[in-house]
Parts: sequence; C-alpha cells; structure tokens
Amino acid sequence: MKLRRLLLASTALLTVLVAAPRPVKAEPLSTALVLSLGPAFGTAAGGLTALGTIASAAITAGITYGIGALFGSKSSAPTPSDISGTYKQDIPSRMGHLGRRRVGGSWLFAEVKNGTLHQVLAHGDTVVDGWEKTFIDNNEVELDGSGWASGEPYPANVIRVQDRPGTVDQTAFDDLIGAFPGGWTADHRGRGIALSYMQCHPVDQDDVGKVYPNRVPTVNRIGRMGSCYDPRTGTSVWTRNLALHLAEYLTREDGAQIAPEYIDNARLAAAANLCDQAVPIKAGGTIPRYHGGLSWSFDETPAGPIKRLLTAMDGIIDLVGDGKLAIDAGMYVEPDVTIPDRLILDYNLSDSSGPLREANEVRVKYSHVAADYAEADMDPWRNEDDISFSGQRKKLPIEAFEIEHHNHARRIAKIAAAEAGSELQGWIRCAFPAIRAWGKRWVRFQIAEAEVDLPFKVRSVEFDTNSKEFTFQVVAMGAEAYAFDPATEEGEAPPVPEPLSSAAVDPPADVVVITGAREVSAGSYVPTLEMTWSTLPRPSSTAQAQISPAGTDQWTDITMVKSGTEKYRKAVAETVADNTLYDLRVRWRTPTSNWTTVPGVRTESDPTPPDVPTFVRVNLSGTDGVEVLWNAPNNSNFKGVRIYQGTTSNPALATLLSPPAWGAPSSSGSREIEDLDPDDYYFFVASINGSSKESARVPCLGNPIAIEEEP
Repeated sequence: MKLRRLLLASTALLTVLVAAPRPVKAEPLSTALVLSLGPAFGTAAGGLTALGTIASAAITAGITYGIGALFGSKSSAPTPSDISGTYKQDIPSRMGHLGRRRVGGSWLFAEVKNGTLHQVLAHGDTVVDGWEKTFIDNNEVELDGSGWASGEPYPANVIRVQDRPGTVDQTAFDDLIGAFPGGWTADHRGRGIALSYMQCHPVDQDDVGKVYPNRVPTVNRIGRMGSCYDPRTGTSVWTRNLALHLAEYLTREDGAQIAPEYIDNARLAAAANLCDQAVPIKAGGTIPRYHGGLSWSFDETPAGPIKRLLTAMDGIIDLVGDGKLAIDAGMYVEPDVTIPDRLILDYNLSDSSGPLREANEVRVKYSHVAADYAEADMDPWRNEDDISFSGQRKKLPIEAFEIEHHNHARRIAKIAAAEAGSELQGWIRCAFPAIRAWGKRWVRFQIAEAEVDLPFKVRSVEFDTNSKEFTFQVVAMGAEAYAFDPATEEGEAPPVPEPLSSAAVDPPADVVVITGAREVSAGSYVPTLEMTWSTLPRPSSTAQAQISPAGTDQWTDITMVKSGTEKYRKAVAETVADNTLYDLRVRWRTPTSNWTTVPGVRTESDPTPPDVPTFVRVNLSGTDGVEVLWNAPNNSNFKGVRIYQGTTSNPALATLLSPPAWGAPSSSGSREIEDLDPDDYYFFVASINGSSKESARVPCLGNPIAIEEEP
C-alpha cells in the first residue's frame, strides 16, 4: 500500500507540472520514479536537462518543468506591471495572489451615468486581508472611511473607491444597484473575487486635464492577499512566507490541485521556520530570510508558479518515504548521510569553474517594495576575476518577482553563482542501499578514483523501478554559498524613483516615540506607544504611521490624530503587547515621502515596581524540601512575587524559580520547593507588577537553610 501511494503521489505531481490545472487521469509509471524536484541554477543548456538519460519521456518532461530556475528562454511569469495593470477583455484572465501585492485587474463593469463614470475592477480570485495603499493614475491617494479619495490632484468628494474583500458572503455594491437598477442587481456579488468599485464624478472644465489626464482613470492597490495554512499553528493566516505560499499553491483548486494530505506538514513547518529566520541587511535591522509574494494567471500551467517559488526560496520538493511531498527551503546543512564508493555504479561530473564557468554575472529581476512593487534590476553579482580572465561577461538572468528585497535577490544570486561555477556538477548513479539519501538535500559522496570526498547539494533524484538504482543530480558546494555579509555583499539597491504625482519631499523629521500606559482597571495597565514628528511640509499634506513587531516587516497602520494642533503630527498605538520590541515608522502622504523608521522600541505598561514583600521567611518541609512564605505589599499594582534560590548570600547570584507566584495586594503567600540536594541554601523574594518590574530581592528569615543528607 505504501509503494502504491508513493507511485500515485509521484504520478500526480508530475502530471500537474506539465498539464493544464484541471483534473486529469495519470498513466501508470513503469520504469522511473521521480523523488525530488528543485531549482537548478545554471545555463539553459546545463541546468534544464539535468537528469541525463531517463527512460520515461513523461518523467523527463516533468523534471524539466519542475527544477528549472527562471532563466534562459523568456518566462511567461506575470511581471509587476502585468499584475498592477488594468485590462478590458471580453473574457478576463483570472489571477490569484498571495502575500503583499500591488494589483490592478480586469474591468467587470464600466458605464457613465449623469456625468459620473462607474467602474468595477476584479483584482483576483483571492480574499484580501486588508488594503494598504490605493493609486489612481499612479497617484497615491488616501481614502476616508467612506472611500472618498484625497490627495493631489484630487478635490474632495470627486473620486470614491469602495471594495469587497473576496469572501463568499460579500454583498453587491448598493450604489451601483441604485445607479443601474436591473443592470446591476443584488445577485452581482462576485463571491470569491476581490473587487474595487470606483465612482469618478465630473469636475470643472479647467480641472479635467489635472484630475483626469487620461480621461478614463485607472486604479490599482497594494493589499494583503490570500491566506495559507500554517502547520505550526493549525490555522490559515495571511503571510509572506514563501514555503507556506508553495504549499498553498500546490493544494489550491486553482493551483496544482494536490490533496492537502499529501503535504508533509512537519517538513513544511521546518521550511516555514527557515523562511521566517531573521537575516541582517546593509541598512541595519533584519528581514525574514525567504519572504515575498506570488501572483499567477490561471492560464499558466502549475510548472510556472512552482518553479518561481522554488527559485525565490532556493527550495526543493521531495517525495518522501510515506508518499508525501516535503517542501524544503535553501540553507546549507552538514550532511548526515555519506554514500561510499562501493555503492556508486556510475557518474558523470563536469567542472564548471575556471575557463569552463557557465556564468560570471548573475542578474535578478525582482519586485522593489520601496518603489511600490515596481520591477527592479538587482545590482549584478559578478565574478570580476573571471570576467577579467575570459574577457567576456557570461550572463545568467533570473526573473524572480516573488522576491521583494534587494538583499534577498543578492543572496539568491550568490547561490546561483556558486552552482554555476561549481568544480563538480552532474549526476551520480548508485545502488539501492543509497536509499538512505532519499529526501536529503545535502549528501556526501565518496568516489575513490576521482579522489572525491565532498558534500553535494542534491538537485533532484530519480529511482529506476526496474534496476532499483538511484540517480542523483548533484552540484558540489558548501556553507560558503549561503554565508552572506550584507556590508560587503548586499551591493547597492536601485534608487527609488520620485513619485510621478508630486515633487520630492523630505521624510518626517524630529520623530520621537514615547512609551506609556493606560489604566484599564484598578492597578492594571496596558502599554501604549505614542509617536510625534515635525510640522507638515504643506498645509494640505497628511501622514501615515505604522507599527511592526521588531524585525518582522509585518506593518500595520496605527491611529492617526486628525484634528487639533497635533493634526497629522501624532499617532498612537494602543493594541500592543507588554514588554515587547516594536519598530515604528511614519511618512508624509499627499505628497508621498520616504519612511522615517524608529527601530526597537520596547513597551512597558508599568515602570514602577511595587514595594518589597514583608515577613519573608523559609522553613524546612520534609527531608529534602523547604517552604517559602511572604506577605504581599499593599500596592494596587502588585501582581505576584518571584522566588530566587542560591547558595550564597548575594541575591544577584541567585537563580529564578519559575513561574511567578501570583497573588493580590496585602495577601499572604507560600510555595513548596522540593527535591533539593544536600547543601546550604539562600532564598530571596521580590514583588512584581503586571509589566514584570520587580522590587528589590528580600532575603528570607532562616537563611541559610540546610538540607542534610539522609542517614
């Protein structure tokens, strides 16, 4: 049964990689079983034909689609301009989105009535977690609670944008029903499709050229798109984690249509943790290792989105022993499996270094978040020595619009360059006992006659069911390809172009963040963060302030003061966790400036510790235990005590015993401490408040207390 499940899973995966995303009947496999699919950085001639001779043509095609990175011949992947464009088609192309994306869409409706243009735009078959920015004719605007746009060059109450998030229970637009009764009804709900409805009202003739320079305005928006199942929490959430994006795409009805039970959730959780891992960047701070976004057309075969995600996370899909698909993200791991020379039947390894180097310049196209998701060219990763020696540039272009940061693009380029310039790459065919390398990304191979004893990165694996032999597509490389110093290796990101709609404006200055607290009940406080900044650059300017858990790049808006003397000069965050680090940032809107960021601010709801506990004492309890007792102070912010244990009279050297003992002001408390080894012990007790601020540590009456050896 397990082998049958394995065969079915392999057949299903290969089928979706080469066929249209619709249910199909898979032919049985007779000679070869593909066990691993991943990216292969190299030239089109070398990387995309990586498996050599394979008996089954269908499997050869599957591998070709499954492991190629985005280079060589032009990819059909949608570019950022494709994704953010507006299209009028009789039968619109459907799109899906995951992560934070700038999206346009297809017109579903466009009519003029009484001088007002009504447009309905379908952004994609997705659920929107929230919209963050709106652009009309590439001018960023701010929408009030009713959807009215403000900001240059739009007068008040001229353009209104309403939306529906794409949920199954969303309703039709009431204003559109009222304007076109019978033409647009309550049944026009667009369930499952994220929609925007834009009303463009007439303006004075003198303002037409400024407000409507293209006559028919277009709208696109930046939003948090879709949700993905996260096995670490057992819930579906919005995320920019590329491993979770890949699993979501593999199992979607509009994706690869693989049943969710075929995904190895333990491996997925490990890959997701690696994608979330913080890596330093040149400008200071960190970004997650492999975060980004995915947009795909339903006209694509699943091969395209799968390849692009594997490229962006240096990932691989393994078919593991129980027939499930395991997703791994790229990181060097010292091999724990070695295939000795006696198990190696044949090999074909070539040298791609020196004069034979396949590429000495890697270029990555990515989505530039700081430029509102415009297409950008990475600062090329170049091997200057080889360029000088050979007298030519051997380019390896990679399109990876799923990547959204220059640091991320450069790391992927370094890995690609290491693979393209490896001293040994090709295939190694092994006897059946090499099965222990199945599912391993990194394997050490020993080939005596070639004096090879090296770690290899496994690009893909094929199992011949007739000969019971494994063929590994490999490239020799090690930890150095994944080590990355942002100061010397990140290069220079492309400059962010000035907004088309306004003159350049400096970002807010004199930004100050103050930690505070508000009392929610007697003696109980919750933390707040208050941010202030300099005066407005123009009387008509507004501002936007955001907060993110430190180093995560998970930004959300916070409450802006919009009246009085502090109008658009102050923002307050009141739903923050206590004793937690946050990054905050602010920028001007109308016109739009760059962000000013204040990193690493720690919340603190109550900075004042309660008074020390009184009548603190310790007594023996049994033969190997003690009882610590205390009286709590009469402070409204007292929440409990911490108990410390040591073997000297210095409280600073004592060890905290967890957890705290909670209690009410003026109460008495005690705790039993058991299973102590024979020794002389000192115990100390300190009061704490709700923010874990503690008083001085009070030594117990009875210190030192001796635990004697049993006779």
